[in-house]
Amino acid sequence: MVKRIDVKCHYCGKDLKRGQRHNKYGYYCRGCWNKENGFRRIKTYRKCQQCGKEFRTYPSNIKRGNGKFCSRKCHFKYNIGKPSPCRGRHWKQKNRKPDKFIKCKICGKEFITHSWWKNRQYCGMNCYMKINSERMRKWCLSKIKYKTKEEKRLVMLKFGRESYRRHIKTRLFYYRNLSFKRRNAIGKFTLIEWEKKKKEFGYKCAICGILEEELLNKTGMGLTIDHIIPISKKGMNNIENIQPLCKSCNSRKSNNCYQKIK
Repeated sequence: MVKRIDVKCHYCGKDLKRGQRHNKYGYYCRGCWNKENGFRRIKTYRKCQQCGKEFRTYPSNIKRGNGKFCSRKCHFKYNIGKPSPCRGRHWKQKNRKPDKFIKCKICGKEFITHSWWKNRQYCGMNCYMKINSERMRKWCLSKIKYKTKEEKRLVMLKFGRESYRRHIKTRLFYYRNLSFKRRNAIGKFTLIEWEKKKKEFGYKCAICGILEEELLNKTGMGLTIDHIIPISKKGMNNIENIQPLCKSCNSRKSNNCYQKIK
């Protein structure tokens, strides 16, 4: 590990541990670097146009025509009765109107508002909520779908059960494919391809020829996915290497290679 060496400022002799600046002449602290290199972000003192108080601002603000007032209050006081600045590209000179003082309806406090804010009646949110809290509460209640938590739970439970039944086939197919992937099987196929393959075989078992409808009535299970060349014997997981079998034929076949019987 490299040891950190403490360095002194080339200009004022101050110890530099963090935030050190370096150029071809040596090391500098932040203030000296600004002095040497003419760094523009040094704040300058200026007099406020409203109250005459001295305040600090950046030279870049002065160049832009800003940095005239020490605070927002002074800025508002100075602009009372004067046209407000343009507030968008579609505004024109004739549309500019002076800012004005308005009395709050609740507390009677005077506050400045812009000319474009026509319907303002309250100084802040606290005064607004004193009158409109009941109206807001009724509006919020009208947006609620369920009256009680129990009603919401029952509706969501019903929706969840319906969704589960609707997507059970895709879910089972996904988990089956995931088991093939965990066994490092090469290739994959979709549910649509599997349905086409069953249609090819006439929805029958490739070995015993039993129909899928009969299987569903007897056992409650349909045709199962079977690899002609098993995955254990380096068989592919493509649709070409797959045939539909009933559960009993699939378990009897085990990891042997049977030919397709159409």
